[in-house]
Amino acid sequence: MRLFELKLKDKSQDISKKVFTTSIIASIICSILIVFLICLCIMFRIQIVLLYRSLTGVDETIGDGKEYDAYLSFESSSSCEADERHFAFQTLAPILENSFGYKLCIFERDVVPGGAQVDDMNSFLEKSRRLMIVLSNDFTSCKAMYELESGLHKAMVERKIKVILIESTPLSEQSFQLESLQLLKMKNRVKWKGDKSRPLNSQFWKKIQYLMPAKPIKSSSSFFTLKAI
Repeated sequence: MRLFELKLKDKSQDISKKVFTTSIIASIICSILIVFLICLCIMFRIQIVLLYRSLTGVDETIGDGKEYDAYLSFESSSSCEADERHFAFQTLAPILENSFGYKLCIFERDVVPGGAQVDDMNSFLEKSRRLMIVLSNDFTSCKAMYELESGLHKAMVERKIKVILIESTPLSEQSFQLESLQLLKMKNRVKWKGDKSRPLNSQFWKKIQYLMPAKPIKSSSSFFTLKAI
């Protein structure tokens, strides 16, 4: 005859109140830190992307078959001295080309006389990685409107080019309203804020670099002296 002795198994000890409280607090702190880091990344995404490009030397332009980094479109028929044409020629183009090393296509400067204007425009757009539009209240000439509509069609329908919209005058204050412009995402718009936007390290130039194709470019920590627009 066999005898069996039964023993009650010891109860596992419950988590102490102190350990439980510490765990909850640590979880909350970690969650807050994660949310905080995500917010920082969103707020400083432009600086983070530009820093990454600078450190890695990434070049998106290799082998894409394009000749220009951007086609610069603006109203060229205005005779006013302090207009968007002056801004495009005296401020935008010189800094992008001389300070940052981008190659721009400017129709009035780069076109070879004697060709068909529409064919030349289409050819330049096909060779460009970005369409940079400087909006103007006088954006009404046939050439400017063709560049605008053709470029937006290539961007939104054919997906062959990306658009950068330069607002020296807020879009809401423009005398003409083009529905396709309203469809452009806010991230594709860059607002010129006068003297505040002049330094090379301003948010204006950083956002343009962010929207332009990634490529090794010249860097400059100094301010650039600009003529008054």
